[in-house]
Amino acid sequence: YPAIVVLGAGRSGIEATSKACKERCRTGAAIFKQQKAPFLIVSGGYVHPFGTPYSEAIEMRKYLVDSCGVPATAVIAEPHARHTTTNIRNANRIMYRNGFPMDKKVLCTSGKAHITYVTSIFFERVCDKDLRYHPFKNISRIDDVSAAYDPVPESLHEDPLDPLDP
Repeated sequence: YPAIVVLGAGRSGIEATSKACKERCRTGAAIFKQQKAPFLIVSGGYVHPFGTPYSEAIEMRKYLVDSCGVPATAVIAEPHARHTTTNIRNANRIMYRNGFPMDKKVLCTSGKAHITYVTSIFFERVCDKDLRYHPFKNISRIDDVSAAYDPVPESLHEDPLDPLDP
């Protein structure tokens, strides 16, 4: 895989990183240490709760480096995504814009329920509604907490009607 995309999880309390986010990071770190990909892309913006001073991606990057032993040079933070649709879209943009090999599937990891959602028709419908395209093709579940997909170049399309589209 060219990269492992680790999807964010919002906070509910005062902590900078939720328990779910830490678990996703530990899973991503374990996969990384198996040398499945040379990079981790952590994705998640200033989303939960409303008005939070914390970006999921920035805090996830800190956790991966400080607590999981992943080299800082191997972790790319994508701090703008507001939803799973934009997690995948924005990670794809990073890969396309930085010359990652795009002829390989991307590995995506999260929690069990989240991966079930990401590989479902319901997520495809949300992508249709929010993005008007799917930022992936050929998505398939690998195991309980990961899926693989082919990124699509449509992810590079910037939406001028979305003021938060980076």
